[in-house]
Amino acid sequence: MQPKLKMCAGHDGVEHQAYIYKNIDGKKYCKFCTQKLEPPKQTFKLHAIKKISDKQKDKLELKKELIEQDKEFYLDCWRARFMFFGALYGEWQYHTEPKCEVCRKHLGYEPNLTYFHHILEKRNFPELRHLQKNIAIICSECHNRYETMPDQVPYLQQKRDEILVSLL
Repeated sequence: MQPKLKMCAGHDGVEHQAYIYKNIDGKKYCKFCTQKLEPPKQTFKLHAIKKISDKQKDKLELKKELIEQDKEFYLDCWRARFMFFGALYGEWQYHTEPKCEVCRKHLGYEPNLTYFHHILEKRNFPELRHLQKNIAIICSECHNRYETMPDQVPYLQQKRDEILVSLL
């Protein structure tokens, strides 16, 4: 069952549609508004602040950009597998329930970064980082199982072999 958008009371008093996260004083708020109204407690560190070199700053910026590109790519993969763009309503809609490709467990309707597994590793095959056929959408349990004991997930080993053969 797909969760429904409801009216959030808004941290600034302006209502908007969102997934409701918490009730505060009898009003319903989304996660963003909840964090605005009840910010997390700050813990102060007494460590000295390290200076970062310009070279390290550039590396960090590149890494942030790559992570943003990854997020967009993962969302494209999610939409390609489970959704379609409905012309009638002008928004993305599910045509199938999101399930793990290995164990068929329901994944929910919001993508999580842990669901996206690179069949051929990013570190060894950086050129295949943003190739959709190199992505398996699997639950966290199957992802962890494959990372620790790959021989227990024959589906992913078979997909790996197929991709390697197609590259030759």
